[in-house]
Amino acid sequence: MDKAEYSASVVIPSSGRPAVLEATLEALCNLDAPRGSFEVIVVDDGAVPPLQDRLRPYRERLVLRSLRLEGRGPGAARNAAAGMAFSQLLIFLDDDCVPVPHWLRAYLDAGAEFPDCALAGPILNALPGNLCSEAFHLIFGYLYSRHVAGKPEGAGTHAPFIISANFAVPAELFRSLGGFDEQFRVAAEDRMFSENWLRSGRKFRAVGDARVYHNRPLTARAFVKQQFVYGRGSMVFRRAVRQRGWPDPTAESASFYRDLLLVALRDPDPLRRPVIFLLLALSQIATAAGYFTEYASGERA
Repeated sequence: MDKAEYSASVVIPSSGRPAVLEATLEALCNLDAPRGSFEVIVVDDGAVPPLQDRLRPYRERLVLRSLRLEGRGPGAARNAAAGMAFSQLLIFLDDDCVPVPHWLRAYLDAGAEFPDCALAGPILNALPGNLCSEAFHLIFGYLYSRHVAGKPEGAGTHAPFIISANFAVPAELFRSLGGFDEQFRVAAEDRMFSENWLRSGRKFRAVGDARVYHNRPLTARAFVKQQFVYGRGSMVFRRAVRQRGWPDPTAESASFYRDLLLVALRDPDPLRRPVIFLLLALSQIATAAGYFTEYASGERA
C-alpha cells in the first residue's frame, strides 16, 4: 500500500509501561480493519529500559514505526509522531487505553462526515472493581458528557475540551495550529490544544462508538496525586491563556461541582456510593491544592 493511502495514523506516546502498552497494541492488532490499512507510531519518551525490544513482535502484525525521545513530555511526543505520520487522519491514543474492535471504523466514519472537526471518543474504566479507578473515570465521563457530548458542535470557548488519551483530528489542521504546546509538560496540553482549536473557528464532535477502556489500577495515593497534577496543569493553562492576551477562562459554576459529586449516586451498589462520593470530593480538594501550589510557585518566580 502506498504511504499516502493509510486510512489513519495512530499515535501512542509511552514513557515506560510496557505491559499496558502491549495490551493496547494487541487490541490494535484485533481491530476490524484490514491489516496494513493504518499505521501505528509509538513514541518512546525516555522509557527505561527502552521499548524497542517490546515492540519487535508487533512489527510483524502492524504497520508499526517508533522513535525515541528523552523525556520531553506527552505533547512533544505526540507532535514528533504527527510530524512523521503518512495519513490524513491522526488518532491519539494513550498507551494504557485499549480500543474496542470497531474503534477505528467509528473514527473513520465520523471523519468522513465531519472532515473539519476534532473527534472525541469516550474513555471507560477497564477496572470497575477498583474504586479509585472508578472515581477517576466518573470524572472523565462527566467531563466528556458536559464538554463534548453535551456540546456536539463545540459551542462557545473555554469550557469544552477534548482529552488527549482518545481523540482524532485531521492531520493538516493539527499541523496548521502548531500541534500541542510543548511547555505543558505536567498536564493540560489537551486543554490548550482545545482552546486553540475553538479559537480558530473549528468544532468538536463526540463519537460515542470510538470507545477505549482505560487499563490503569489506582491506589488512593495515586488517585490524589493525579488530581493534584491536574490542578497544577489548570493553573499552567490559565497562565498560557493570559500570555496570549486572551480573556481568562470562565470559571465553572457551583452547579458543575455539585453535579460532579452527585455522579456517585449512579453507582448500582449503594454500599459503594459513599466511598465514591468521598473520592470525588477529595479529587476536587487535591485539584484545588495543585492549582494554588502552581499559582504560588509562579508568584515566587
